[in-house]
Amino acid sequence: LVVPVCDGLPYYQAYIIVNNQTQFNSLIDLKGKKFAFTDHLSFSGKRYIVDRIMRSYNVFPEDFFSETIYTNAHDISIQMVSKNLVDGASVDGLIYKYFEKTAPHKIKNLRIIEKSGLYGIPPVVTAKNIDPRLKQELTEFFLHSDKEPQSRAILKKLMIDRFVAAGDTLYSSIGD
Repeated sequence: LVVPVCDGLPYYQAYIIVNNQTQFNSLIDLKGKKFAFTDHLSFSGKRYIVDRIMRSYNVFPEDFFSETIYTNAHDISIQMVSKNLVDGASVDGLIYKYFEKTAPHKIKNLRIIEKSGLYGIPPVVTAKNIDPRLKQELTEFFLHSDKEPQSRAILKKLMIDRFVAAGDTLYSSIGD
């Protein structure tokens, strides 16, 4: 239906994070270390780092890291790195920025060692067979939500500027 715009852009980044207490400064420093993925379907929490390792080192993650785990949430990956339960993680940059603004204590022990390129923020989606009138109503609601004071206040708390219509080209850099 629509795409969120955050910090003026409909894009976000994956961040590779480590604990401040470590000497890790780049992805290669994490070779042979314990790494947290968010979930199997997450672009920023898994696919980015898998593609990055395969492109840069021509190996699978299981041959690069000594161990990988799935946390099922970006905030849990952040906590695991902060508590030194894993050596690194790849997380959604929007969630990291949210913590920077709302709960800096959750990231005070962390350091970003790499940021991905820009990728389209995940869109608001519906089922393909949705009633066309309902689809139009939902689209209009989101596209005008930044104009109404109560909705604008909610968007501000979520760190969303507004929603925009966007085509599939916003996601062409992610691939299949």
